[in-house]
Amino acid sequence: MAGTDCEPKAQCVECGEILSNETLKSSKLQRHLNTKHPGCIGKPKEYSQRKKDGLRAQQKVITTITTQSKTALKASYMIAHVARSKKPFTTAEELNLPSAVDMCSELLGEAAATKIQSVPLSSDTVSNKTVHE
Repeated sequence: MAGTDCEPKAQCVECGEILSNETLKSSKLQRHLNTKHPGCIGKPKEYSQRKKDGLRAQQKVITTITTQSKTALKASYMIAHVARSKKPFTTAEELNLPSAVDMCSELLGEAAATKIQSVPLSSDTVSNKTVHE
């Protein structure tokens, strides 16, 4: 299923196409299978279940990666005070980030320290945040 938890949407496990609610009728699902996936006709139910599990695993990985990227970007915006203080951007890259990594490593473990290292602190990222505030 695609969509949100509140509004789930049907998704073909073979091609990933999001299907409308109208398409959930048995005859329309059969038509989709016959026209778009003729090679799958007659395959056992376990085949569809494996494809469904694979699709869910892919969605979970994508969600995890996206969430990590968003949180890392948000963390880099939090360091934007370096830009507002008119200090060189290298201060954040050379002093703040290593200090944060060391603190996380000590307090929260290596997994947290590795996440902190993914925070982008380039001058473009930080200056974008200060412009939008």
